[in-house]
Amino acid sequence: MDQLSSADLERKLELCREVIKVLDVVTPGCTITRGLVLYELQAAEIMVARRCIESGVKLNKGILRRKLLVIIKILEESISILELAHISTSEYLMAQEAKKDTLVALNKWISSLK
Repeated sequence: MDQLSSADLERKLELCREVIKVLDVVTPGCTITRGLVLYELQAAEIMVARRCIESGVKLNKGILRRKLLVIIKILEESISILELAHISTSEYLMAQEAKKDTLVALNKWISSLK
């Protein structure tokens, strides 16, 4: 993800959103594919936010906080879906790592904005 250009990252966000819309029609509900796409979507959203901050763009703390809360909702949905996978699968392990690391990091980031 770090190696994607800004344009490629924006394209990834677009594609993830489009795939979610298609999945809502073709295979609605809690599917592993949906969980994986949501995971990719939140990862790209985090990267966009980090790059904005690293590039010196001044972001309003309230706007950034709301953006992070949306990312958390996406991640939580992804985790809840991926945890439905069998415990021996990479999807289940991905959910556990996301819960342990990414979710905790996002909550700390939000706390630091107060």
